[in-house]
Amino acid sequence: IKKLDLEEHTEMLEQLDSPYERKERMKKMDVVADQFGEDLYGLITLESLSMKIPVITEFSKEKGNMIFLENEKPPPILNANTAEQISEKLHHLSNFKQYNLISEESRNWIKEYHEPKKLVKWYWKHIIENVEK
Repeated sequence: IKKLDLEEHTEMLEQLDSPYERKERMKKMDVVADQFGEDLYGLITLESLSMKIPVITEFSKEKGNMIFLENEKPPPILNANTAEQISEKLHHLSNFKQYNLISEESRNWIKEYHEPKKLVKWYWKHIIENVEK
């Protein structure tokens, strides 16, 4: 943040007092930066996408191939792992039209791939398939 001279545009938050506070904080965010160095997004990413908040995180294609089938679309996260890439993604989001597009794509992806009833059906189908083998 210092290297990119973004201090006046960011807010450092104190540790949460409870998990319930997280969602209230997230409602005030324009962008979420999730975990870096793992090559895979975390639960904060899913929660952010459901709230139409664009996410910048590191997400490798190799890890994505382990999670998603060929016909499944990966989440519309902004993949970055260096300060320069993060800066590039933030500049991309500064365009209001792009921001709104990614926000809508985020929510739509959640509806398609993480809607609770669909997830239960997916898990049930795969459990039954594996039991029958």
